[in-house]
Amino acid sequence: MSNFVHTLLTWSVLPVGLVFLLVVAAQYWPGRKAANERHRLIPLNEETARADQD
Repeated sequence: MSNFVHTLLTWSVLPVGLVFLLVVAAQYWPGRKAANERHRLIPLNEETARADQD
């Protein structure tokens, strides 16, 4: 049982790393640039929006 737990803990980094790389690749995929720009330009709250208008 201890050997199984050790193996599971050792190799659990691999799938987590792969999921992380997939998320980063999907976010920065060249075809998504327009969607990312649109979200980047939306102010986070009303105070920021008012400050930008002044």
